[in-house]
Amino acid sequence: MGVGRPAVRSQRQGVVEAGGLRRGAGAVAVAIVLLVAVGIAERIHPAGLRRFDLDQEGTVSAAFSALLDAFAGLAILLVWLQRKAGRLVLFLAPAFVYVALDEVFSFHERLETATGVNSNTWLSPLVVLGALGYLGVLRDWRSWRPAQVLITVGGLFWFVSQVLELVGHSVLFYGDTRLEAPHYAWWMVSEEFLEMSGSACFLFAGLYVLRSGGPVFDVVRRQGSDLRARWRPD
Repeated sequence: MGVGRPAVRSQRQGVVEAGGLRRGAGAVAVAIVLLVAVGIAERIHPAGLRRFDLDQEGTVSAAFSALLDAFAGLAILLVWLQRKAGRLVLFLAPAFVYVALDEVFSFHERLETATGVNSNTWLSPLVVLGALGYLGVLRDWRSWRPAQVLITVGGLFWFVSQVLELVGHSVLFYGDTRLEAPHYAWWMVSEEFLEMSGSACFLFAGLYVLRSGGPVFDVVRRQGSDLRARWRPD
């Protein structure tokens, strides 16, 4: 009887961790939908909702999007530290961190204002590095089918969002005219929704791979178990 207890405990722990990932993914999905819904409401009736403008920096939506990007980059980096991905993944993690910082500080828009060069031009090297890292992740995570599905969907979301941004900002709604264009709001809302959803897919794909074990995750899980045992009432 005693021999089987560790295996049963490990199985229960795996079920709890999987349930935690599903609940976390559900909570993030609800948050994205709510932020987009409030962002649409802000476009219709701006009074009192400026902090939820999807097209501005320094807002609740921008902060949430930045956190998703930053944690996605961190999760991917931890996967590499567990030796579950090749060196190409190192291109992807910094790309997400940069995007997170850009959400807050608007680097590419400031460069466009200062130089007159289209902001998408400044982002081109980042896109190339991110694409290389993405291909590396697709190759290295074949053993984790759910993670690979999430990565595929997340990459598709990000690709479509950047096409929308490129076509919308550079062709259809270029410059100040985009603020008055009747369809710009829906174009922008779709772009932001896809970006946040894509980052969430990358984040939970990384977490799924991490929960399968490894030197980094095992240490964190062991420390968490020790803390729970220490504070558990007798």
